[in-house]
Amino acid sequence: MADVRISALSPAASVATNTVVPVVRSGASVTEKATLEQVSDAVLDAASFLQAGADAVARAPEAKLREFVTPWDFGAVGDGVADDTAAWAAALATGKTVHEPVGGTFRITSGLTLATLGQRVIGAGPYKTTIQPEGSFDVFTITNAGNGVEHLRLLCSGQTGGRVLVFDQAVNSHVNRVVAVSPHNFAYVYGNNNVTIANSLVGTARGDYTVKWFGDGNGPGAGKGTILHLTNFIASGDSSDKPIGMDMDGNVGSLFINNAAFLSGHGYGFRARNTSGGSNPVLVEANNLTVEFTDYGIYIEAGSAFEFTNTYSLGAAVGDAVNVAAGVQHVRFANGTLSGAAGYGINAGSGVRVRAVNMDFDNNDLGPTSGVVVCQATSFWLDAGAFFQLQSGNTTVAFDSGDYMSFDRAQNLLSFVVNSVIPLRLSETVAETAVPFRLPSYTVATLPSAANFVRCMVYVSNGAGNKRLAISDGSNWRWPDGTVVS
Repeated sequence: MADVRISALSPAASVATNTVVPVVRSGASVTEKATLEQVSDAVLDAASFLQAGADAVARAPEAKLREFVTPWDFGAVGDGVADDTAAWAAALATGKTVHEPVGGTFRITSGLTLATLGQRVIGAGPYKTTIQPEGSFDVFTITNAGNGVEHLRLLCSGQTGGRVLVFDQAVNSHVNRVVAVSPHNFAYVYGNNNVTIANSLVGTARGDYTVKWFGDGNGPGAGKGTILHLTNFIASGDSSDKPIGMDMDGNVGSLFINNAAFLSGHGYGFRARNTSGGSNPVLVEANNLTVEFTDYGIYIEAGSAFEFTNTYSLGAAVGDAVNVAAGVQHVRFANGTLSGAAGYGINAGSGVRVRAVNMDFDNNDLGPTSGVVVCQATSFWLDAGAFFQLQSGNTTVAFDSGDYMSFDRAQNLLSFVVNSVIPLRLSETVAETAVPFRLPSYTVATLPSAANFVRCMVYVSNGAGNKRLAISDGSNWRWPDGTVVS
């Protein structure tokens, strides 16, 4: 072949990696041959990446590019039609943080697991990176410390069962800036210490719950949950499934809610209970919680130490805005609006008992419809040392349909109302009665200890000489003439 200039050669239609090209070594007069693959490797080996900024250190390009992985590295298609499960699973199996920086819709047909310390899934944004689960399975299971799912959307209309996010003993883990559409059981937190669900939106949640925090057993251990943060979170429910909005169940404690809303379509907006048979839930601090147009509002069925500030429970369609069961301890509502549509603003339950606790309703608007604290069976009482307080607003305690106690904070006045008549009014200085006052009745033999009823009066049904009224001086029961009852 005659000598030909390279510039005169025709362009190649395609070039394979095993294509041979001439190579002239620097300073040498000998021409050698090499494949394009050899030339490419040599170029990469000679190249380096240098980050901008003082004291940056040169690194090999491959080392830089392998800091994290993407599903595209493992064959993802991202068109919402192809099954991209294998690509996402392979990316997560590297143990590295998985970034999806481009955007796409990824159809997933089986569960994915974050199992490596500190591993995260980070999308390009809730309206660019879409995970589309189809079938019945847990979409993301988070099992190690520091794991997180961020900046993506979950389009779950094809999810027929399972859960979207499962935190299984994954301490210090989080969900941030996630949008979920029609999820089946959005988040299930089992045990765990310090999990955060933040800056997220859930639309038309299906299944049994939107967020469930569950702990089993007694005392500390694998099944105990401590510290769950729910921040800047909004969810609506599916009106057919009626899931629980926030379900706090069993041996869990320290739930911190800040700026959260559980809206229509939910069965219960907030529910604290114990189905595990172990320890009860403890310590809730909720600030700016809204429960609106759910079937049932805030129901506290078990546990202690619940404080709700700036809380709005409105328009419960079936039950009460707030319902506190017997035996629950330390409950406080302050600066909120608690108003039922079908039930009561606050329902303390039939036969509720306040046991040496602080049950405080402070400066709440109890609403125009049924803003009352209710004991439906005329059985609301305080044990020794108990403290029950109503302050400001529409503060009425109803015993049944026509009878109630009215607390007037401004006048320091307690009134008992029976069918619109006030038979008893108590203030700091006087007790007024508008109907006959009934005393407890005893016989001489059944009189209780006078020491327990200092300055109290009783009716003695069999007093001698027609004597009936007896008063305790702390040592003895005495007739009005001063003689000891005998």
